Amino acid sequence: MLRNYFIVAFRNLRRSLLHSTIILMSLGIGIASCLVIYVFINDELSFDGFHTKKANIYRLNERQRMGDGTFQELALTIGVLTISYHTMKTARANPVDSLKQD
Repeated sequence: MLRNYFIVAFRNLRRSLLHSTIILMSLGIGIASCLVIYVFINDELSFDGFHTKKANIYRLNERQRMGDGTFQELALTIGVLTISYHTMKTARANPVDSLKQD
């Protein structure tokens, strides 16, 4: 039964070559597009996934008003925010005197 399906499909491919070529090219482009979208989404979702405490990663967005009235959006990590309380308490290596926890 399956052999008959392949014979009929092959005959239809030979009979209307242009139409079959267009359909097969469209199918190939559609599958390739889906794979590219999947790889992109997978890469975006795995960003910073290698950290042991990835649930505690935050991003600080800043919006600055420029002199001509336009806005500039930045994603920055301020050095003081990256130091955890545990690191400050155990290492005592905090360069900012006002943040010492004694």
